[in-house]
Amino acid sequence: MYFSVKATVGLVLLLLAKIFPYKPKQIFSTGNLYILRKQYAKWEFFGVILFFILTPSLVYGFSSLFFWMNSFSEKEINLEFLIIPNLYLWFVPATFLALATTIFPVSLIYRLLLRDRYDEYLHYTNLKSGIDGMRIFKSFSWIFGVCAIGSIFLMSDYSIEINDKQIVLNDFFTTDKKVYDFKQIKSISFVENAILKDRKNISPNPHYDVKFTDGNYWNTTSGLRDEVQQDKIMKYLAQKSNQKIDTVSYLID
Repeated sequence: MYFSVKATVGLVLLLLAKIFPYKPKQIFSTGNLYILRKQYAKWEFFGVILFFILTPSLVYGFSSLFFWMNSFSEKEINLEFLIIPNLYLWFVPATFLALATTIFPVSLIYRLLLRDRYDEYLHYTNLKSGIDGMRIFKSFSWIFGVCAIGSIFLMSDYSIEINDKQIVLNDFFTTDKKVYDFKQIKSISFVENAILKDRKNISPNPHYDVKFTDGNYWNTTSGLRDEVQQDKIMKYLAQKSNQKIDTVSYLID
């Protein structure tokens, strides 16, 4: 196992060196790799620490910003209930955006600390691996940036709207809305837990499952749920649809 992992890492690094070869544009007086390692090895370790501090901070900061902006976005008026993605669901686009932008604060901090030695430090990290690190970071920043924009767009339309006449489902992977009147609600279930196939082990997993006559459903484990008003919402749907809320468990094969 260890050998296969090591071989895979080696092949990946070799491939990256072929795609992003390092070609120094500047001649440094201390070009010897051994000398450079003595000066800058500790700064590499500092970079790892910096990455693991900044990235989670950016993820939480971006997700909080997205959640706040989405909470104040304009939605249909006269709604009884509106369920939108919670803070933790926004971690998905926030993670993409954090990975796309972490390089900028890291580079700024290094420039402030190393000053005129910053270019030489980059030369050392690139010379050691034979890979142009900045080209890789820029390429992946574009990829993660596109993923961030796409997921932000989809998340901003991800919601469930309930008024006094109908329920509107806005799924994550589509911008189309599915509109149901209350007569199209086939059943409402409160799932207490999941029972494993041996029927001995029970995994508590309380959630609601709303099924519609066309076979579509809304399951609160999928992400969209209102922890505060969830019971109230389900009682409202049961009243409007003349359905009772069944308490069930389901069997896992």
